Amino acid sequence: MCHLAQTKRIRDVTGTDPNYPYRCNALHTRFSLPRAASTENMKPVCEQDVCVLRSAQVHDLVGVFLWKCHEENKVGGDSGVEIDQKGVDAYELRDIEDGVPSLDWPPLPGTQDLSKFAFDTMAMVRVPRKEKKKIKKEYVVVTTPGGRSTVPIDLDCTVSELLKMVSLFILSVGKRMDDFEPSDTHQKEQSAEKNEREEKFKTYTSESFAVYKKMNIFGKKEEMVFVIEGDKLSIIPTIMDSTNSWTPRSTWNDLRMAHGRHTPQKLLYYNMDDVVRACLVPEKSDRTFQFVVASKKPVTGMTEYNTHEFETKRVEDVARVIRKMDRILNTRKSEARTNYDAYLEAQEAAPKRRWV
Repeated sequence: MCHLAQTKRIRDVTGTDPNYPYRCNALHTRFSLPRAASTENMKPVCEQDVCVLRSAQVHDLVGVFLWKCHEENKVGGDSGVEIDQKGVDAYELRDIEDGVPSLDWPPLPGTQDLSKFAFDTMAMVRVPRKEKKKIKKEYVVVTTPGGRSTVPIDLDCTVSELLKMVSLFILSVGKRMDDFEPSDTHQKEQSAEKNEREEKFKTYTSESFAVYKKMNIFGKKEEMVFVIEGDKLSIIPTIMDSTNSWTPRSTWNDLRMAHGRHTPQKLLYYNMDDVVRACLVPEKSDRTFQFVVASKKPVTGMTEYNTHEFETKRVEDVARVIRKMDRILNTRKSEARTNYDAYLEAQEAAPKRRWV
């Protein structure tokens, strides 16, 4: 029943009370109850003639009709039609065209007086049920000493509310850090993750080494600073200054202006994508290493591979140099290294020339 039907008597609405003074102002109407709200199945299964007051509204008429159907067993019995438990709110009145409810026009307003409508034949249909939209839930991952958990959150909440909710969650399901004793497996996983982060950090962190480079056939060596960075190699020459200490020079102008016993060399840079190989040279010494750089000839455009050989000042530095360069080369993809591998395979597959 509607809101007015809960406070008014049925007799007052329908005008059937013999003592009602305004019985002469009754309004006669006829309407039907279709099976469904689709135009394909709109044949009425229940028709009623109802007499109501002119001051009655649309939802009053719906409530009276449901009451009459219930009293006369027109609905819910042999007809196979059940009244919705929501009552008046589940139905609406529409105009009838060609024996079926008209869906071209909106339904009659529930608070509108029936006397304002020119037609007296109406159809009561169910209000289409709106499907509730499924709200996509968002989750936040909370890491506690006991593991990781996902907590559903509302995107409309503020950051302070989110922090408060996470704090309450940790207090409710977590343990205090002092009382928690991690297992051996958990410690090993944390240790492995920490080592992996440290290795990645070391890979792209600049590191320098003191090296020597052979300058001529007489075995004369020049000391240099070999700098390994994530994207390039830098070879910085050093010269002897007035204080007899080795000092690195960062630009060619400083090297050219400096006075020393040796002729200064140029500052060299190599892109790490052009470096195709780095290895030890144990047949020469336990401190010697070399790296190969790919470069294109300016005239022909052909690729050539130049080998640069250095000797570390300390024995323990040579292994660190090779390890760091291999780590960088393995984490960076380079077309030059791919071409170099194909070049080595072609060299091995080529027939060797025999000298007679």
